[in-house]
Amino acid sequence: MHAWPGTTREALRALRAAVRPGGWVLFADGFWTVRPTSAALKGLGAEEDELVGSLDDLVRAAADAGFAPLRTTVADQREWDVFESSGRAGWGERWALENPDHPLRADARATAARHREGHLGGYRGYLGFAYLVLGV
Repeated sequence: MHAWPGTTREALRALRAAVRPGGWVLFADGFWTVRPTSAALKGLGAEEDELVGSLDDLVRAAADAGFAPLRTTVADQREWDVFESSGRAGWGERWALENPDHPLRADARATAARHREGHLGGYRGYLGFAYLVLGV
């Protein structure tokens, strides 16, 4: 989704215009697994309408854009936890451990801590991620 400007629906329409009949597309985007709380939105730094809505809403948006939804796969909580802790918050922590004398070490650790707190104390369990295989 983030390779295209605008909303999910705008991205799907633009992508559909770029795909020839017979083509397939892998489209990935976030969705709300349940309606987010204010803590979830704050932790993510997002507004509720930034995502298309539920998984059903996401697949429906793809169909409305002219795609035939062929397969829907959703990242499970374990995958999200690995992504969030290893890739996002973990990166800053690893970098800080590897650079103990760097002047930005404290900033890197603080950024990692904010991200970890936003995830674990905010949007964990509210934000889903889907991979859609779409045909034309």
